[in-house]
Amino acid sequence: MKNENINEILSAREEKHQQIFNLLNDYKTVVVLSINYPGPNKCNTYSREVFVSAIDKIKKEFLVDKIIQKESYAGYYAIIPLNENSGLLKLKAIQIEDEWVYGRLIDLDVYDQQMGLLSRNSFHKENRKCFICNLDAKICGRNRTHTVDELIDFFENYVIKNRERENGK
Repeated sequence: MKNENINEILSAREEKHQQIFNLLNDYKTVVVLSINYPGPNKCNTYSREVFVSAIDKIKKEFLVDKIIQKESYAGYYAIIPLNENSGLLKLKAIQIEDEWVYGRLIDLDVYDQQMGLLSRNSFHKENRKCFICNLDAKICGRNRTHTVDELIDFFENYVIKNRERENGK
């Protein structure tokens, strides 16, 4: 990945985090949806398809008044400010990530006005699993166990295989 791509992605992530913390001045909790698409081209038809489905899922599962949807070098993401219990929202987010058909392709981060980012571990939940080998995803990512092309192939094939299951609901 070229340095300018890395800098653009980092800048987009910084902008996203600034929006989150600004919203925490007015809301108890902010839920952030991100798509786990690997590589530099994070906005494409596959990640968009998952993003649109995830927005629909969020609207069904949470009491949402406002969704801020964005497209950036860091990929598609949505910021959902809420005045709900952050602990209950995090448990619901974990359930979606673990059980929904596209759950492994997304991140649902929950930020609390007082505690900041809530982790799975603080709720005694296991770390997320790698797409390919089902080991701890953080370790695979840190060690670069799989190539970007392998991860992209997995993501896109997973969407293709599960498209009917998701759209048939």
